[in-house]
Amino acid sequence: MDIENPEYLNKAKNLSLKTNYQKFREHFKTSGLFFALWQSIKYLTFLKNNMIAKGKIKIYCSDYGIQIFWNETEVTKGMGLNVAINTLGIWTDSTKAKWRILERGRDYSKVKVVFRDLALSQIWNIKIKDEQKIYWQIDMKVEEWLRIDEFRIVSLMNPLYKTWINNDQQGDFPSFDNHWRDLYSGSQPVSLVGVRFLKDEFLPSFILESQEENLPAFVHNSPLDINARIIGFRHINPEEKKYYFLGDYHLFSGKINLFTDIDNVI
Repeated sequence: MDIENPEYLNKAKNLSLKTNYQKFREHFKTSGLFFALWQSIKYLTFLKNNMIAKGKIKIYCSDYGIQIFWNETEVTKGMGLNVAINTLGIWTDSTKAKWRILERGRDYSKVKVVFRDLALSQIWNIKIKDEQKIYWQIDMKVEEWLRIDEFRIVSLMNPLYKTWINNDQQGDFPSFDNHWRDLYSGSQPVSLVGVRFLKDEFLPSFILESQEENLPAFVHNSPLDINARIIGFRHINPEEKKYYFLGDYHLFSGKINLFTDIDNVI
């Protein structure tokens, strides 16, 4: 993901700053109280129709990503779960796609993500197993020949998280400033990457675990105006496997673990 690309920066910034209260104020200023209330009701209905839940976990599918809440507090941030794709040096991501829920039950959702800039679509299967485990699988359909240099499976995280972990490694996030910070970008495959909670502002530790065998991880700190911790996996094929022909492909299978006991994290 080209994290210094102005379009990506603006998108992430807008998603992080557009709170529900701000939206209400904008509608109120431009169109009056009744329109603002009507829009709020529509938004609450949208959330209800696009939410799955079990125990303390709630997951919302928006029109740009997947947001995860635990005990009514969002553990993700902004666009939440995201997939970025690099084709011939040009990045696009799942915020620039059409999202449609194909199936939804009380604790699972099947979502179709159709990329606007590529002849490619994805099926995301999200299932809440219990109060601390979420399954996430991504399959895709390629509709014309593509060269794809890299995929990134990404999660933007709540800024209250203070420590990142990666298999048996860990480090502290720095304070936010006006720059992107690449804190970890390994070349060796790992099984998990995640963030730990801050005891004074309690959140569960969030661990993204890969069931693939060849994915290295990365950890970033965003600029202050985006205000998110960023973790994920890189899916980089060797040169001879960068060419995708028409057909169906599996991209990612993994789990998200939400641990409230820090001793269980690693």
